[in-house]
Amino acid sequence: MNLWAKRAGLLFSAAVLIFLISCEDDSYLLGFKGKTKFKGRYQELVFDGTKSSVFLIDSVFTDQFTLSASPVDPGTYRYMIGNYLDPDFGTVSAHFYAQFLPNNGPSNKTYFNSDKENIGLIVLDSTTVQLMLDYYAYGPEVTIDEVVNVYSLIKDSRDSLNFYDRYINSTTLNYDPTLVGQLSVKKFSRTYSGSSKFRPITLTPLKFELQTDLSEGSRDTIMLQGKLDEEFAFRIFNWIATKGDTGLVNEDLIAVFRKEFPGLAFIPTKTSRIIGINPLNGFSRFTFHYHTPSKDSVTTSLYFTPLPYVFSSGFTNITTSRSGELSGISNPQERFFPASGERYIQDGGGIVTELDMNEFYNFIDTLEDIVINSAEISMDVKAFQSGMSPVPSLFGVIMKEEGGKLVALDSTVEEDFDKMTKFVGNVYTDLSNFGIATELSAASPFRLTYDNSTMQYKGYATLFFQRMFDNKDEPELNIEHVAFYPATAPILKILYQNNTTGYPLLKGGIGNSVNRAVIKPSGIKLKLYYTVPNKPNLE
Repeated sequence: MNLWAKRAGLLFSAAVLIFLISCEDDSYLLGFKGKTKFKGRYQELVFDGTKSSVFLIDSVFTDQFTLSASPVDPGTYRYMIGNYLDPDFGTVSAHFYAQFLPNNGPSNKTYFNSDKENIGLIVLDSTTVQLMLDYYAYGPEVTIDEVVNVYSLIKDSRDSLNFYDRYINSTTLNYDPTLVGQLSVKKFSRTYSGSSKFRPITLTPLKFELQTDLSEGSRDTIMLQGKLDEEFAFRIFNWIATKGDTGLVNEDLIAVFRKEFPGLAFIPTKTSRIIGINPLNGFSRFTFHYHTPSKDSVTTSLYFTPLPYVFSSGFTNITTSRSGELSGISNPQERFFPASGERYIQDGGGIVTELDMNEFYNFIDTLEDIVINSAEISMDVKAFQSGMSPVPSLFGVIMKEEGGKLVALDSTVEEDFDKMTKFVGNVYTDLSNFGIATELSAASPFRLTYDNSTMQYKGYATLFFQRMFDNKDEPELNIEHVAFYPATAPILKILYQNNTTGYPLLKGGIGNSVNRAVIKPSGIKLKLYYTVPNKPNLE
């Protein structure tokens, strides 16, 4: 047979084979006679009514406690100050407390008498405090005209600042009501040409859009700056000057200095918006301007930096006066069901939204066996005013109801420990804190990210929900609630089991903000794409 005839015969045989197979009702697809092995299905669960609620965290950390010095995120160390009226949440106010301490880095110069002149001849001219803005601002206004009053913390107070202590949003420290300084908004033109030349220009009001000039050659810097009361400043100056070279490079003397001058309270006077302060910036400092018999215009500075060589302590106090339906939230950790059907999340104020997982179990109890291909959680965000954007992202954490309150799981409790062992594995939950993990690594928490184009939070936890299904016949392993809190929020104290010491257990750093989000009624959905095996009838 020639080659052409041979090929024609093969093609004819193949056509016949395909025809015969097609007559078998497509069973050839997966090797089973009858229908295909799997059926793809979709189910959407809506968390409305009593299927979700809002609750209040008793407190959140707002201190400068270091999680990691590298890489440094300035937002992690932010102080906040100001006030604004939120149409959905009520009045939000922030002020902060901070120590001023020397930089004892190895390259830092000694204080005051490095020229070996007579200390008694050093003359104080003035003292300034300046705080660099970190370009965080929140509130409906488009200008920054903040005026900040400065007060001295009371010496020997039991609640004075300590770098290794933890501080929460509701903590307040005692300060002397005598005003020792006042700061207002300034703009500095900083030019990098081998010199450090500053030209202060007072702007009232200051358009926040000026933040956009961040070129390398010349950049505009916005800060709060003002002079301190002469008598108050001289007490500090004189204490340091009389100590000589060792005044602020000796650990024992620094401890004495902390007790003698415990820090400052910075209190806002305006109500337009809340702004962020960057204590990591070297220009956030407490500066003495003085002269000696041989030198004019000499300066030396103390800093508010919490990192190595300074270790200044500080934190932000955040208070909220909730209005509207949120005024009904009173007792921390108790579920609250807003009459409007809306759900709320607020950074700094400790308002969290949770989902009751009974809705999921009611659905899967009707199924014998499924494989979840995709589990997406989405939240539809209500429209908001300019300058009041939602929290950028949310983390999910497992919780339980106990005594009418939502609490974190506790690994010392047998039932909770059993859940840990059943969810073990780096693709299911972050067992250090019962936070839900990403699909591929327990090192990264499950995140809902806000999409400005669709005005939705979205995120996937497919493997987590699959494990919930796999354990459904063991009710003691059921997950009761999943709460969503700001991923950029301070650490939630509730997850410490009311222990405010030590390293935080929850992922997310200690970044401070007051962003918030309002979720539309019936706007929280779990979208499940799954397959159901079509098992052959063996009878």
